[in-house]
Amino acid sequence: MRKSAWLLLVFSLILGAAPLPVRAAATADTDANAKVEANANVDANSNVDPDVNSNLNLNLKHFNFMNEKVTIDGVPMFLTHLYAEPIDRSDPSKGYAWVGDPQEGLSAVDDTARAVIVYAEHYKAYRDAYSYDMIKRGLEFLMWMQHDDGDFDNFVVRDEDGTIRVKDSHSSQKSFSWWAVRAYEAMGTALPLLGREDRALAERVNGRLALCLKRLKEKTDPLYGQYDTSSGAKAAKWLLEGDVWVSSIAVGALRAHSLAVNDASAKKAIAESVRKLGEGIYLARGGASFRDFPYGGIMHHSVGMTNPDLWEEWGSIQVRALAYAGQMTGNRAWIDAARMAADSFLSDLLLSGRAANLHPNKKPYPQINYGTASYVDNLLALYEVTGDKKYAKLAGIAGSWWTGNNVLGVPMFDERNGYAYDGLTDKEVNINSGGESVDEALRALLRIQANADARAYLRAKTVEAVKAQTVELEELYRGSAPPDAEMALPGGGLNDPDRALRKQSPGSGTDEAKIYADAKQVEAGTAIYPGWEGEQAIFVAASGYNNLRLFGGGAIETELPADGEPGRLKAGETLKLQFDARVEFDTTLSAEVLAVDAAGRETVVADARDMNYHPRDWYSGDNAVKTTPRAPIPAGTAKLVVRFRVGSSHPNPHEGYASLAGVKLFKMSVPEARYANPDVSGGGYVEMPAGQEKSFAVRVPNSGLYDVMLSSVAVASTAPASASAPIASASPSVSVGFDDGEPALASPPAGPAGRVSVKRIATVRLAAGEHELRLKNAGGAAAGLDALVLYPVETGIVVATPDGRRTAVVRDSVSGALFVGSPAEAAARDRIAVTAEWPEAGREKGSAKIAVTGKVTDGRGEPVAGRKVAVRAGGASGTAFSAKDGTFDLRLSIPASASPEGLRVTASTASGEGTAWILR
Repeated sequence: MRKSAWLLLVFSLILGAAPLPVRAAATADTDANAKVEANANVDANSNVDPDVNSNLNLNLKHFNFMNEKVTIDGVPMFLTHLYAEPIDRSDPSKGYAWVGDPQEGLSAVDDTARAVIVYAEHYKAYRDAYSYDMIKRGLEFLMWMQHDDGDFDNFVVRDEDGTIRVKDSHSSQKSFSWWAVRAYEAMGTALPLLGREDRALAERVNGRLALCLKRLKEKTDPLYGQYDTSSGAKAAKWLLEGDVWVSSIAVGALRAHSLAVNDASAKKAIAESVRKLGEGIYLARGGASFRDFPYGGIMHHSVGMTNPDLWEEWGSIQVRALAYAGQMTGNRAWIDAARMAADSFLSDLLLSGRAANLHPNKKPYPQINYGTASYVDNLLALYEVTGDKKYAKLAGIAGSWWTGNNVLGVPMFDERNGYAYDGLTDKEVNINSGGESVDEALRALLRIQANADARAYLRAKTVEAVKAQTVELEELYRGSAPPDAEMALPGGGLNDPDRALRKQSPGSGTDEAKIYADAKQVEAGTAIYPGWEGEQAIFVAASGYNNLRLFGGGAIETELPADGEPGRLKAGETLKLQFDARVEFDTTLSAEVLAVDAAGRETVVADARDMNYHPRDWYSGDNAVKTTPRAPIPAGTAKLVVRFRVGSSHPNPHEGYASLAGVKLFKMSVPEARYANPDVSGGGYVEMPAGQEKSFAVRVPNSGLYDVMLSSVAVASTAPASASAPIASASPSVSVGFDDGEPALASPPAGPAGRVSVKRIATVRLAAGEHELRLKNAGGAAAGLDALVLYPVETGIVVATPDGRRTAVVRDSVSGALFVGSPAEAAARDRIAVTAEWPEAGREKGSAKIAVTGKVTDGRGEPVAGRKVAVRAGGASGTAFSAKDGTFDLRLSIPASASPEGLRVTASTASGEGTAWILR
């Protein structure tokens, strides 16, 4: 598995090359492709005919550049380069240069398979000879990377003599995992496009598809019916790699295989695997509520997971997988679950703000092509399966990210040159344009272009928005206090090659093995950077970024006086350490601030023990690592020590390291603030002492009804903070109120310290303007409070398209429905709140009847009488009429085969819809 290298600019040139295992060496003769992209390098097939595509110019220039034609063992192939950086960062139009990675090589099955699918989509639309030739070349490369048992290698590297050979890395070895199922899907997508003249190739591809199916079954079937419950959630062990995300790609591959073959026995075997994977994916759905987290989303469950609330935007095509699995197996519940996840969960992200990941709080950035394409894939699949045009329209709106409908207003696909920029944050665009980025962008855009309803919204712009508002409680605490004071920390930058005292040897460049050999010569107590000493650590110089690299067993530290002199730290003060870091696979990084007394006794006053690093991600800027205070500086402290240690169990020691720079030390003005927990919102939370009361001013942008969601953190048991604190219980008891309204009571989560939960605690009506937020911890222990999220019960946007049309998208959490239509229709629609259940009497008698009740109201919340309400569930339907107070009720007989697990009930009028679910 490999994500787009969002911070490639930061780290692409600081990594060293490793010795390469050889599976099968093969010589490669590159074609006319240059390592540097020339501005004039435009193939005749680079630009889509404007008569066919009047909306967006899907220029293939850069895509073709990234796909290098090679000849291996005499066979014409192509491979997709992993990364590319602009030749001149001030002017990307001058072209790009390929950039490799010492741990990943120059190309991967993962990206080349994606590129084959892009060429297939392009060929289906335009029937051009160039795309057809590249499809064949790509298929040859994928088959060359497949083993006889069906597994695939992923990465390849090119030696100095031009030999291309397989390279294992920690994240990618011979297996049937992410890259394998992507290759499987590429072969299934391409096979029906091969002409009669390529019958021999088609037969070989068909054989490889059968091999993929065989290997998938070997990896999944023996575990069918077994579950993992170690996290408290039920995960299917039989999923491919035990993982919902990988299995979702596999469903797409199985579907492509099924569509590509006519053999009945093969189709039956494929359908059996789809059914089993669908069962496992369905288990990961997060309830069926628009109003309670995780809002019906299908979460990233896997065997051995520690956080069942995890979801990641990149690769999140589980909605597509369930929709296709439901269609292929005739399972209505799976299609309904996919609709629920799209209507509630995905729409919430598109309307109130996307998330790179949830765990359970949003990490909003970076936004990348792989993530954007996932929304498109999910929504277009739902349109294919259900025929509901709202999903196609929403796919087009999601795709408008590429034309500039994003937080920065910057087009992320350059129509003139064909660049798909790697990603953005709310502050900047990463203008690198790697293989994954351009693959994902073009594949999704081609699919949008092929759908008239989606295509109409590609250039949409959001002109109005009503969205959820996150109130960061640590920011409220800090808002009434002075800023944290940065203290002098000599040499904390750790990034100036002119100041570094121990550097990598000349000529080691990006060779990780050579850098490791240099670091091994650094013994304990060696001065590495002014003010810092350590062992097995060395300064690494790089283009764009410089840092200290600490290998397994390495450490660095510095000392500071704590004598209370002006500008220095003293007893009673609380500290926060902040730093930039990146940690490799199978590697740990500890960061501590220690108070040391005259006898040498150490007390930890701050550390980052709660930090869970994602391997090979840079944490810097707003996402820099911050420690949590553990104790004030104790009396009698003689000095402070800032210490970093690295441990690694990586099988290749030269690849097990942490990179470090930008170390800063702060005296905290808000001792309740806590950091280093990656699951919290905004990077921090507060530990509210028992007995504490606080009030803050909070501004609400729009009048309306709001669901109040509280994100809270389990805190290790502590004594009451003050003598006046009540000791009524051993746990916290928090109340949250607005103005003079009745406060809501909330109990932060139990369980291991650091566990985060998001729960709805109240529904309040608030007018636009400023309100008093009142917090109180009346319990007997400290409470970890992270954030409040104020969710309007109706969120939505209005987008404008170039033809002057305006379209509203409304997520109605009371009705449990997603509406897409004109703003006038949105305002005039009926709101329908629905509940449904199996009556107890019916259960006793085995009756197949459900009780459906509800209420129809208008946009002002007033009841609507006399509405004809059509109710549907489990393939059955019935009719009711709303009474004077807007209510209706109905007993609906459903087929005996319908299951109460996952039964979706809809109630609709001529101008509105509501949904409810009956879950076992």
